[in-house]
Amino acid sequence: MSNSIAKISCVIITLNASETLYRVLKSANFFDEVIVLDNGSSDQTIELAKSFTNTRVFESNFQGFGPTKKLAVSKATNDWVFSLDADEVISDELRQSLVEVDLSSENLIGVVKRENYLLGKKINHAGWGDDFLLRLFNRNFTNFNEKLVHEAVEIPEDANQFQIQGVLSHLAVERLDQMLLKVSRYSALRDEEANKIPLAMPFVLLIVVWKFLQTYFLRKAFLEGWRGVVIAFSNATSAFWHHARRYERVCFENNRKNRKGDS
Repeated sequence: MSNSIAKISCVIITLNASETLYRVLKSANFFDEVIVLDNGSSDQTIELAKSFTNTRVFESNFQGFGPTKKLAVSKATNDWVFSLDADEVISDELRQSLVEVDLSSENLIGVVKRENYLLGKKINHAGWGDDFLLRLFNRNFTNFNEKLVHEAVEIPEDANQFQIQGVLSHLAVERLDQMLLKVSRYSALRDEEANKIPLAMPFVLLIVVWKFLQTYFLRKAFLEGWRGVVIAFSNATSAFWHHARRYERVCFENNRKNRKGDS
């Protein structure tokens, strides 16, 4: 059995991913081609990517997750694509499954199980339980949608989904400040995508409290100890900043109109 894949390109988008990227690319070193599309990293991400002989590195501005991942897919030389995030490590079982997968039908879409980790511990509750994500597809048959955040591979009616054995280990949070950065980045993208009017602040506060209680109690975050508190608080904070950014946008637009009126 060959230890490399000739028909599948692995595609990854990156932004300051040096803390996890080496482990990710090492786990993906069996692909003949790995596409890394960097979105303006200021750390050692690009240098790390270029140190792997099977990796081709491109650079572009970030356009939102869906459009940027579609751009990365377009850089591949193969039509079959395996999408990987810059903090996901491929298990040995998944590696072997990908080597042996039968790609005789273009309408196949491969689903992969993902396990999520926070500061080195697998999280089984708080909405962080095992995910099943569409990651293997033929770009002539389907691709990512255009969502700026919470992007996904579109599923045509005649798609034939199957589960690929093995798991992805998602190193979601290696340092707590990564959660703060994600909250800020995702809330900005969600507001840009939604572009809705602000809710009254009392309603926003109710939503924030509900998000914490929902995560901590209904999604059983309390079973994860202090990590569960962190996740619940992060979800509540994310909800707050998502709605607060709508106020920021309205203030910016009003100030711009006032400046035009004064000129």
